[in-house]
Amino acid sequence: MCPTEPDFTILQLYNSDGQQLEAFRPRRKDTVQMYCCGPTVYGYAHIGNLRAYTVQDILRRCLLALGYRLNHVLNITDVGHLTDDGNDKMLLSASAKGKSVRDIADYYTDAFFRDCAASHIAKPEIICRATDHIADMQELIARLEASGYTYYSNGNLYFDTGKLGDYGRLAGLSQIQEEEVLSRTGTDSAKKNQRDFVLWFSNGKFADQAMQWDSPWGRGYPGWHIECSAMAGRFLGAQIDIHCGGVDHKTVHHSNEIAQSESILAPDKKPWVKFWLHNEFVVMKEHSDVTDGNVGHKISKSSGAAITLSDLQDKGFSPLDYRYFLLGSHYRSQIQFHFQAMEGARKSRKRLQQKAGELQALCGKTPQLGNSTEHVAKLRSGEQKNPHMRGFLAALLQDLNTARGLASLWNAVKDNGLSPQEKFEALEFGESFLQIGLFEGAHTGAEEAEIPVSVPTPVPQEYLVLLARRDEARKSKDYTRADQLRNELSQAGYQIIDTAEGPILEKQNV
Repeated sequence: MCPTEPDFTILQLYNSDGQQLEAFRPRRKDTVQMYCCGPTVYGYAHIGNLRAYTVQDILRRCLLALGYRLNHVLNITDVGHLTDDGNDKMLLSASAKGKSVRDIADYYTDAFFRDCAASHIAKPEIICRATDHIADMQELIARLEASGYTYYSNGNLYFDTGKLGDYGRLAGLSQIQEEEVLSRTGTDSAKKNQRDFVLWFSNGKFADQAMQWDSPWGRGYPGWHIECSAMAGRFLGAQIDIHCGGVDHKTVHHSNEIAQSESILAPDKKPWVKFWLHNEFVVMKEHSDVTDGNVGHKISKSSGAAITLSDLQDKGFSPLDYRYFLLGSHYRSQIQFHFQAMEGARKSRKRLQQKAGELQALCGKTPQLGNSTEHVAKLRSGEQKNPHMRGFLAALLQDLNTARGLASLWNAVKDNGLSPQEKFEALEFGESFLQIGLFEGAHTGAEEAEIPVSVPTPVPQEYLVLLARRDEARKSKDYTRADQLRNELSQAGYQIIDTAEGPILEKQNV
């Protein structure tokens, strides 16, 4: 093989544990065990959250195309974890809306998966709720206690990080940096070491805590970090191949998961996770005059910049416009969000979509988006010579470089040396991974059809009128008015759901 020829048998991934690119090989020859930190369902997912699940979706599509079987686990944190000021996020949301914690969890879990479906993010093989696995958490805590890694203080059971010589290796922090992180999270006089963390709360901050369970350490509830270790072990066994999450989890949450999980593994079975993958933030500038060198703040609920998918839709963007926007940057690079960039992504996706529709009409073919494994096999064997398909696959196998992959698709449609059939195959191949809606509908450059407004009954007529006005405002690009009308409907207890058939109203339960 020529030294510059890509090796289509190897997926290169950046492993945060070691901070370098490595050739990915699972522990078992043909099966990948993958765990991904899921949402805490106390509110709507924001667009920063959705970057993580989009990256994970690209990864799973690559693994499946390479012929691996996949056991992909996503957890739903419905117990809640603490805000920076020590309050329970689930309890706060439930109290504000006058609902039970379970009602809140169910409602926002459903909303999360609606956003995923609209964003073409495939469901994992296994979805597990924390409240269904309290017994697994208690069993793991008991094993840690029996092995001497815990201590009881001020009514709570703590993990003793002082027992570990390599605690925090994933974050790669110097002692000074670690002290800065700890200074931001505050101090706890009950801890032996400020890096220690609670495994089980029996003396929580809330006398009326809604979710509590009996345990050997008193009636209470689990710490956040034990949830992931317990559920990963329950569904994937003692060791896993890939663990994904946002870069903000490296310093505390994932470091604590490693501490818990590796403490119950024999030395010869470490590490617990073979590959750690972390995506960077989506960020917004705090002020319009901030220079490009200052990327601003990550999008989050706590920062007040919690833009949701519905917010984007109300401004005329498709969820797939946002997916295209995300895939235009490497997952390990921060993305600066602003609406001008979103408009650019929308126009670029529409142009590529139009090209796909024209090629589909020329070739008279229906795209087959489930045959990526077959295409990969032909690329590996050399039977498929299309240079842009080869470039696309090489890009994705080099640490999921979707930005380079998109460039390969654009190069394909502009390449006068390719036949329409070859261009169509390149876009078909790229769409099977990227899922940006290139072949959805007949896109030949004509004006988009009117979207009928369909509303399930019974809904009061006055709200149907507001919905119709909001639809008119969006079509005329009066997004301020569209936002106002959506807020009016929300205050009246209705949520707008934008579907392929048109917007509908759904009675909110929270």
